[in-house]
Amino acid sequence: MQSSTIKHLILAAESGDAAAQFNLGVLCDSRLDDNGYTIEGNRAEAMKWLLAAAEQGLARAQSKLREIISTPVPGSSWR
Repeated sequence: MQSSTIKHLILAAESGDAAAQFNLGVLCDSRLDDNGYTIEGNRAEAMKWLLAAAEQGLARAQSKLREIISTPVPGSSWR
């Protein structure tokens, strides 16, 4: 179940707010829920939101996207 804060963040991100897109991307990649418990991350969703923010020129989103792209997913064999 999503908290009210997460729902508002999603609405802002969907409305084109670059900062909200960045924050949502970071949350999706962090593998933590809003209570700090470890959950399965969603790298594809993280990249979707970070790319949306990066395309708007948000430098920290561009940096985070580069970081994610250059970091292998644990358990993958893409390198």
